[in-house]
Amino acid sequence: MVARLDVSPRAPEVTRIVVRDQLAQLEGAFPEDAVRQVTSYRVRGAEFTPAYQKLRADGSRLWDGRRHLLLRPDNLFPAGLVEEVHRLLLRHGVPTEILDLTDYPAPARDAPEFSDLPAEGQLRGYQREGIARALVLRRGIVKIATGGGKTILAAGLVSQLGAPSLILVESKDLLLQTQSVLERHLRSEVGVIGDGRWEEKDIVIASVATLARRIAEPRTRAFLRTRKLLVVDEVHHGASDRAFQVIMACPAPYRIGLSATPTGRSDNADLKVRAGIGPVIHDVSAGELITAGVLVRPVVELIPIGFPLISQVDYATAYRRGIVECQSRNQHIVTRVAQLHREGLQTLVLVRELEHGEALLASLRATGVEAEFIFGAGNTSRERKAVLDRFRAGELRCLVSSPILDEAIDLPNIDALVLAAGGKSEIQCIQRIGRGMRAGKRSAVLLVIDFLDQTHRYLTAHSRDRLQTYNSQGYEVRYPDHWAFARSRLAS
Repeated sequence: MVARLDVSPRAPEVTRIVVRDQLAQLEGAFPEDAVRQVTSYRVRGAEFTPAYQKLRADGSRLWDGRRHLLLRPDNLFPAGLVEEVHRLLLRHGVPTEILDLTDYPAPARDAPEFSDLPAEGQLRGYQREGIARALVLRRGIVKIATGGGKTILAAGLVSQLGAPSLILVESKDLLLQTQSVLERHLRSEVGVIGDGRWEEKDIVIASVATLARRIAEPRTRAFLRTRKLLVVDEVHHGASDRAFQVIMACPAPYRIGLSATPTGRSDNADLKVRAGIGPVIHDVSAGELITAGVLVRPVVELIPIGFPLISQVDYATAYRRGIVECQSRNQHIVTRVAQLHREGLQTLVLVRELEHGEALLASLRATGVEAEFIFGAGNTSRERKAVLDRFRAGELRCLVSSPILDEAIDLPNIDALVLAAGGKSEIQCIQRIGRGMRAGKRSAVLLVIDFLDQTHRYLTAHSRDRLQTYNSQGYEVRYPDHWAFARSRLAS
């Protein structure tokens, strides 16, 4: 009897993506170049580095100018990119399955349990939906416009899961603010790691800087292994090297990021934000919250600054002459803030440079405006908290601040916001305006004072970028008729 050769077609081997906590691993055949491309991003300015410019003997570059997150030869990559890699493999015709070996604890409760709280402490529908999505999908970014109550959502998530939790924040000021909010809503003791403290509790709020500085210590690694829920506040900062290091060192199975602006970084590093946490799983826009009465409508008043013209200089010099030291611009700020102060409005003035803030503070006080200036290096976190508490209580009606208040700090009673710092970042622009959009104050709108800086091409370009952000967000922008020339020049 002659043996017959089996020539029936065989099912192709299936490539596996095996997920274990914060990492995933590719097993089987896959198009390596394509996967390396989707798990990497172009580093801004790479073309100017010696490693990129240097060629090997075969003509290839010593460095391709990309930051790669696929680790060879083990083919490991951050688990936040699993869905992106999966879609890529399917597009390339590679049969693929995802095997998730992560041990996810079941939620302890069917709904968050808050103590008896006033109405403003209760969860809104979009917050409950965000918690539900986070618990079902287990990793991803909850995108809610600034002022939409992300910290209360985090408190609800911590409560419903009922497992050891870590909330990462970027600044010392946020340690105290977030601790206060969570303890008030959960009626539970919350530990703090940072600002000279190391308190390991079931619920811990930690400074990214502190954990990054101590990341190699056995105590830190042991603590991170105990966490079952990782919440990263203002997750767009998760692309920084120190934040990404901390996020990837924590094997918490539930991994949730919170931000109004999780994408749009100018350094192309949005991929790292998704890699450490996951994709956007819930999106609530400012427009939706304005319609719902949660936020107020921002009205942007633009003041043109056309003199003195600045000759061809580098950006740092143009910024100093056209923003920090520009007398006409600073006089506009002081005059407008003094007027707002006489009208009894709570006004926040945001600057970038210490010198600028000090100069504006002196000029405001000289006009009879009671004001304070807070900045990172010049005050302790407790000193800043004391000033902020006075501002929140209405005892202080004018506050000048460095970028320390650009985001996350809760100041619900802002009536007017003066953007004295200039700049072009979309993320920063949205975050700044979000400081004052919360409803429940006297005015139904937030007045935003900004400038059409036309004294130098860099400053003009940045003004154009901010205007584009206002238009894309649907903010009302007001130009008095006699400013038409400025509007037409900006659009050109």
